[in-house]
Amino acid sequence: MEKYFASLPGEDKEKVKAQRVLELNPDHTAFTALAKAFESDKDKAKVMAEVLYNQALLIAGLPIDNPSDYAEKVCSLF
Repeated sequence: MEKYFASLPGEDKEKVKAQRVLELNPDHTAFTALAKAFESDKDKAKVMAEVLYNQALLIAGLPIDNPSDYAEKVCSLF
C-alpha cells in the first residue's frame, strides 16, 4: 500500500508508512543459521537479521535506508 499511495499525484499528501514485520520460516536454512549465530555470536546475528530485513524490503520493491551499509554487511558475512 505504501508504494500505491506514494505513486499518487499531489505534493500535499501525507506519506503513508505501514508497520513492517519480518516473518521468518523456522524451517528455512537462513533461520537455522540465524539461530546458531544468535547462540554463538550475537553481533553476527544482528548483522544477519539486518541483512534479511533489507532483503525483504528490496523484494517488496521498497527502498532501503543505506544501500552501501547493506552491501558492507552482506560482505561482512563471508
